[in-house]
Amino acid sequence: MSPIDHGHDKDKLQSALKELKRLWGWNSHYWFPLEPASRNDLLAFDCNLMEAELPEEEFQDFITEFYQAGGVYVFPEHDEAWIESPPMGFGYWHSELCITDFKLRTIVYWSHEGTVTLGGKRLINAFKKTFPVYEKIVCSWGYQRLDQS
Repeated sequence: MSPIDHGHDKDKLQSALKELKRLWGWNSHYWFPLEPASRNDLLAFDCNLMEAELPEEEFQDFITEFYQAGGVYVFPEHDEAWIESPPMGFGYWHSELCITDFKLRTIVYWSHEGTVTLGGKRLINAFKKTFPVYEKIVCSWGYQRLDQS
C-alpha cells in the first residue's frame, strides 16, 4: 500500500472523495455507526465480536476477492489517499479508513471504536452468503439505520 503521487490519480481521488461524500455521506472522519446515516444499505459489525467468530484472515481474503476485479480507492483519515489493486491486508482494527470501488457502489469503513461497516447491497449480500455467522457479529450499539426501529 503506497500513496499515489501522480497528478492524474490525485485528481481522480479528489473527485471520488467528493462524490463519496455526496453518495454515501462519508466526510473523511466518523461515519455509521458512530454517526447517523441516511442510507439503509449499511451493515455495521463489532470487531470484538468479529475476532471471536470470524478469523481476520478470512475477512481479509473476502475483501481482496470481492474487489479483485477492479481495485479500490483508499481514503485514510489523516494520510494521503491512494489506489490499490488488488486490495490487500484490510482486516480488523483500522481507524477512520474507507475503501470503495471505482464506481462508488460499495464501501467499507473502519472506525477507531472497533467497527467495520459495509455499504451497498451487493457487498452486504456477498458477505452474508460467505459468512452465515454475520448475525452474531452485528454491532448492537451506536446509531441505527433509518429503516430500523
